Amino acid sequence: MSHSGAQSQSADLDNSFNFASSPGAGAVGGQLGEESESQDRFQSRRESDARRRTSNRDDERFLRQEKLIQHELERALAKRRIGLKASELCREAKMARSTFYTHYKSCDEALIWYELRLEEEFVRSLPQNLRRELAFVRLFSFISKHQRYFSATFQNQNMFLLMRLVKHVCAPRAELNQKAYVLYVWSVQAMIWCWGECDNFSAAKAEIYRKKLMMLRVMDYGL
Repeated sequence: MSHSGAQSQSADLDNSFNFASSPGAGAVGGQLGEESESQDRFQSRRESDARRRTSNRDDERFLRQEKLIQHELERALAKRRIGLKASELCREAKMARSTFYTHYKSCDEALIWYELRLEEEFVRSLPQNLRRELAFVRLFSFISKHQRYFSATFQNQNMFLLMRLVKHVCAPRAELNQKAYVLYVWSVQAMIWCWGECDNFSAAKAEIYRKKLMMLRVMDYGL
């Protein structure tokens, strides 16, 4: 194949990304090594939370309590707090433990749903057929908005939510080489992680990192 032909094939495959706006549409599940058990547990908790939120959506007291819990989770994340206990959260929020347990079974569960709400917020911001460049702009803006969360989780090299967001932005088609796609996704994450860790999510540097992301091509890995 000629050099120009190879470039054409690379361009065609690179244009085959979908920019999804429905929850889960960007995920590729076990293809990226995620265990099905974890996915099932995550989906089960999503459904449970949806039922709880629907049944309490008009309860102003319940919603105020949710905001208090989220605020304390954010404070803990900002302090790089690990192993937060319900008793500690309730003490800081001036909330009865029994009240907390009407919302969540543990702080770990509360954090899971906090991350799930962040993911849903991001997905809602992505209209269908959004070009890749604009999708990355949305992603960088979202990370800047929730900088406290990402600063804390990046410090612990926890990129669980970032991976899910990237897969919403860059959903592959079946004909893409799986190994090349996996390396591409990890390269995108690494670039964003570098922006946070090395440049503290600097708005002035955001455009530089976005341009570097646009230079990445899934076929560059050629596996």
